[in-house]
Amino acid sequence: MPRSWDADLQTIFKAYTRRDKLDVYLADGSTLKVSRGGITGYDNWIRSVSDLTSTLDRSVDRVSFELQNVNSEVGFKLASDVRLLDYALATYAKQYQSLRNPSLVQDITFFRGVLADAEADETHVRMDMVVDYECTGAILASRGMGALCWWVYQNGIECTSTSGFDRCPRTREACAARGVEHEFGGWEFFDITSNTPPGGGIGGGYCFTLDTQVWLPSGDVPIGDLPLGEYSEPVKCVSFDPITGEICLDDEITQCWEHDAKGYFTFDFEDGRSFGVTPEHNIWIGFNRYRPADQWQLGYEARIHADGWERSKLVRIRWHSDEPAKVRNITTRRNHTYFANRIAVSNAKTPDIGGEI
Repeated sequence: MPRSWDADLQTIFKAYTRRDKLDVYLADGSTLKVSRGGITGYDNWIRSVSDLTSTLDRSVDRVSFELQNVNSEVGFKLASDVRLLDYALATYAKQYQSLRNPSLVQDITFFRGVLADAEADETHVRMDMVVDYECTGAILASRGMGALCWWVYQNGIECTSTSGFDRCPRTREACAARGVEHEFGGWEFFDITSNTPPGGGIGGGYCFTLDTQVWLPSGDVPIGDLPLGEYSEPVKCVSFDPITGEICLDDEITQCWEHDAKGYFTFDFEDGRSFGVTPEHNIWIGFNRYRPADQWQLGYEARIHADGWERSKLVRIRWHSDEPAKVRNITTRRNHTYFANRIAVSNAKTPDIGGEI
């Protein structure tokens, strides 16, 4: 009597060792290779992959990855600058190795996609891969980038062709040799993602998320509750002298404005405070010096005023890029500074910026 399909599948399942592998092409042009199960040339970082029941036979829109053991130099780099993972292209594959013949190894690519919504701390990195190609295209378009050719992106060159024809050459040399470079849209060098790409830039201004508390003499108020526009009657707020740190209890808010942010950070500090901030916003580090949120790394200290001036270390960074968010900023009349969740920040777009004290 022949074996059933279930028995055959179970036999095949037990005959192979399966390993996960993920190739990520980071925003700075480098490549991150991580695995689960131990693959030569890959760091064994993958802790978990979300449900893959709909792998080869059904479409998958989104896959979540969690990485661990990231205390190495590369891991700390990712935890400190999660935007290296933002909109990075990635390939997810499984490696099958025969238990009977270990030299028989086969890699099967399951998904290609774009990473989004990365978050990191000192021991873990979590991220989503958007797998659906139409969704991938929409994300790239929102970033101010053209459609990318997989085969040349890894070499730092972008094919700007929008042709869907099979005869469209996929190398620059072939395109030029056939004399169709102009017809198919041409080539250009791919620009590494920056803070201010075309189309208004990621972040949408120097702002905070609407739940961020602004310190007023009467107490802390969510910035989302402040009236929008220019104020005919200024609202009192608490600010500080950016040189001496002297507290001013009678500064005035002269206007409040709102933007749609295409991406923002959530910073978590060791004393339990956190806020959502766009990459461009400047955070005070003392003596008339500031550091944009995009340049903060784990362990950097923010200046906080609760019962007096204190310092609190940044312990976790999350980057949100999947959905636009409403963000706001205010202008203060005297010091051009204020407190966001009691953390000292600037309202000016171009204050003096310096390194860590």
